[in-house]
Amino acid sequence: MAASLRSFARVAVIQTRFAPALHRVPSIQSHISTKALRIHTSAVRKGALDDAGGLTNILEDESIPIRVANVSKEEIVLADGLVLPPNCLFLNGHIFTWNTPVVKMMEVMPNGRGWEAWTDDIWTIFETVTPRPELLIIGTGDTVLPVPPSIRSFLNSLGIQLDVQSTRNACSTYNLLSEEGRRVSAAFVRVE
Repeated sequence: MAASLRSFARVAVIQTRFAPALHRVPSIQSHISTKALRIHTSAVRKGALDDAGGLTNILEDESIPIRVANVSKEEIVLADGLVLPPNCLFLNGHIFTWNTPVVKMMEVMPNGRGWEAWTDDIWTIFETVTPRPELLIIGTGDTVLPVPPSIRSFLNSLGIQLDVQSTRNACSTYNLLSEEGRRVSAAFVRVE
């Protein structure tokens, strides 16, 4: 019962903290689902009754970090058992399903060919979120696909560095950097 209440509380944070910002920017609505995910967590948390004196630090960040356990072409499985679609976004400890254009692996070129449908509007969530991540890791399926300079320069103008890796390596790097406490975000692209 306590675990389900914590899951509900985390979902409520996603709805109240990010949904208003997403509704204010109309272009984001077509690319990012504002539906809250019901997140099951299996991590053990220290409760108020476990503390000496029964006091709880309300300023402490109790968010459970996102940890990826397994990756395949069809899904990303988190350490707590949650199964996600291959196109999702991890941002500031929250998970968003990300409705983005499909990238066709055989059409992608370093000059931007194959990414024409990826406009700056897709990345607008990074303009509205605070704090912004210092690094965005993009997972591009089984292989590393070159991201066009326009995407890289847009994100760099927001103060966000970009690292493009295969999805499996992007998940490993995300796990490592988030465990170190870095402000890191991950975006996973659906590739065909």
